[in-house]
Amino acid sequence: MVAGCEATGGTVRVDDVPTEAGEGLEGGDFRDAVGVADARGDVPRDAGFDAGSRLTDAGSADVRVADVPPEAAVDVGAAVDAGGSADVVAPMDAGDPGTDDAQIVATSFPSSLGCTARTTATVTVRNTGTTTWRSASGYALGAVDDSDPLYTTDTRVRLAADVAVAPGETRDFTIPLTAPGAAGSYTTDWRMVREGVRWFGAATTQHVDVACTTTTVGDFRLADVTIIGSPDVRGFAVTSHITSLRFSPGTMHVDHTRRGMWTPVVIDPDGTTQEATVWVFFHIGGQWYATGGERLRPSQTDKALDNPSQIGPGWLYDPGRWGVMTGYVPSPGDLVGFMVVSGSTRSDDHVVEHERTAVILVPFPADDVTTEFPPVAWEE
Repeated sequence: MVAGCEATGGTVRVDDVPTEAGEGLEGGDFRDAVGVADARGDVPRDAGFDAGSRLTDAGSADVRVADVPPEAAVDVGAAVDAGGSADVVAPMDAGDPGTDDAQIVATSFPSSLGCTARTTATVTVRNTGTTTWRSASGYALGAVDDSDPLYTTDTRVRLAADVAVAPGETRDFTIPLTAPGAAGSYTTDWRMVREGVRWFGAATTQHVDVACTTTTVGDFRLADVTIIGSPDVRGFAVTSHITSLRFSPGTMHVDHTRRGMWTPVVIDPDGTTQEATVWVFFHIGGQWYATGGERLRPSQTDKALDNPSQIGPGWLYDPGRWGVMTGYVPSPGDLVGFMVVSGSTRSDDHVVEHERTAVILVPFPADDVTTEFPPVAWEE
C-alpha cells in the first residue's frame, strides 16, 4: 500500500486526496452520483487505483472491491471532485489462521469389564497448537472413525459452553463407558477433532477385555481384596453386624448393631464429626477391590443416593484416588460387598476404636425400585 492510505479493520481509507479531475476509477462501475459512488465486485483482481483516477461528485465514495487481493495498491492520485474522502473496502490479509494440535498427557481406562458394566475413563489432553479450543468452534474429543463399542450414545465428548482451552493448557475429558453384552476384546480409541475442519493430534487407544462370567461367593476372599484409596482395615476387630441395608430411589439406608456406640472423630475445623464410614466392594475384571465410600455422622442411618448406579460415579469420582473403581457401575445382580468401619477411613485414617462390621455380599440392586437386605448372599 502506498503513502496516504490507512488500513483499519480491513478498510482501506484514503484521506486528504486531491480533487483534480482525472480519468475516473478504472474498472469501476459507478451507478450512483448523488454523493456515494458504489462499485461492488466490478474491479478485476489485478486492478490497482492509479494516479489520476477520479471520483466524480461531491461527498464521499464508498468503493467495495470484493475481489481485490491483499497486494492490490491504492494510489494517492485517487480523487474526489469537490473534496471529501474515499473509502475503499477490500479484503485484507487474514493472517495465520492458527494451528490445531494436541498431546495426550494421561489416560485412565479399564483393562477389563464385566458384560454390561458401566464405568468412566479419563483422557487428559494438552493444547499444543496456537488456537483456543471452544465448544462453539467445534472442538471436542472424538471417537476415532465416529464409532466406539464402549460409548454408543454419542461419538463426541464436548467441552462445556463456558470452557476455553488456551494454547499450553490441559483439559480432562471424562468418557462414560458401557461394556457390551457379549464377551470379547474391544478397542476404544479417541482423538481431538474440530468439527467440519480436521482431526488433529495423537490418538489414544485402549483394549478392554469384556467377560460375562458370573461372580459367586466362592470367588471372595477378604485377604485377596485390593484396597484402593483408603487404609487397610481388614485387621480391625469385627464387633458389629449389618442388620439392614436398603436402597430406594433417593436414599440408601444402613444400620448395624453398634451404631451410635463408636467414638465420633472430628473431620472439619468447624467441629463436624463422623462416627463411621461405609465401605463398598466391587468385582472388576476378575479381581475384588474395596474402598471407604461414604461418611456416617453420629448415629446416622440414611444417606442421599439417587440410585445404586450412582455409588461409583457419586462416591468414587477421582481416578487419582480410586483408580479402576472410579465411576464403576456393576450390572444388576452382580455380587457387591458392603461393610461399616469405625471412624473416618474414606481417604484418611482417623479412628479411635479399630472396629468394623462383618463384610456382607449382596446382588447389586436395580435402579428405581426399593431393594432391602437381608437376606444376604454371604456374610463374613
